[in-house]
Amino acid sequence: MLTLTTKRLLLRPMRRSDSETIASEINHFDIVRNLARVPFPYELKHAEEFIAWTETLDANSAVFAVEELANPGQLIGIVSHEWSAEKENSELGYWYAREAWGKGYASEAAAATVHHALAVANHPLLISCYHNDNPASGRVLEKVGFVAIRQCANFSVAQNQSVPVTSMQLTREMWDQNTLRT
Repeated sequence: MLTLTTKRLLLRPMRRSDSETIASEINHFDIVRNLARVPFPYELKHAEEFIAWTETLDANSAVFAVEELANPGQLIGIVSHEWSAEKENSELGYWYAREAWGKGYASEAAAATVHHALAVANHPLLISCYHNDNPASGRVLEKVGFVAIRQCANFSVAQNQSVPVTSMQLTREMWDQNTLRT
């Protein structure tokens, strides 16, 4: 099973035993309001369904439970890249428990996940969107090399409405050029 390690984090496969922690940590409107496909309130059954769904993904996708190396066994968020053969891209997504906000974990885990998607899984393109009223998420994407490509709207299940978002992308070529310079 695939795991990634960064300076401070362990990105590991999801476990069925993560369901209670996921349900507890994500069930805050200030978290789910910034996610497209997540309902609110978020119940244990939603976490169990999510984990079961991750088990159906092909090898071109990866969903990681994120833990601090200094606090093993305690899930603080999730980061993923989900491959679409039809669109020939992979979508980067993430969320973190409120206690993990502002510590740089999102950027650190995103960088490792981007590296995996582009260098290991060999995807040609990563996409991601952030809600315009969540500029911190936009900064995470910019830090790992994404560039804005357009303004649009996405439906937020938790908000039960379309919300303005910024669509961003990172091509393997852009990432290669940036990696060579750093």
